[in-house]
Amino acid sequence: EGEHDGLTASKILRRRDMPLSRQQWLFGERSVNQGPWLRKEDACISQE
Repeated sequence: EGEHDGLTASKILRRRDMPLSRQQWLFGERSVNQGPWLRKEDACISQE
């Protein structure tokens, strides 16, 4: 579902092309792309 949300957000961004939507979309993209990495880092920090 996460990947689908990203694709949907991209389409909505292109349709509306609003500044707020743009920031949200970019933030979502980063969260989706870096999600696994951030989770791994959190796991390491939690273990320490």
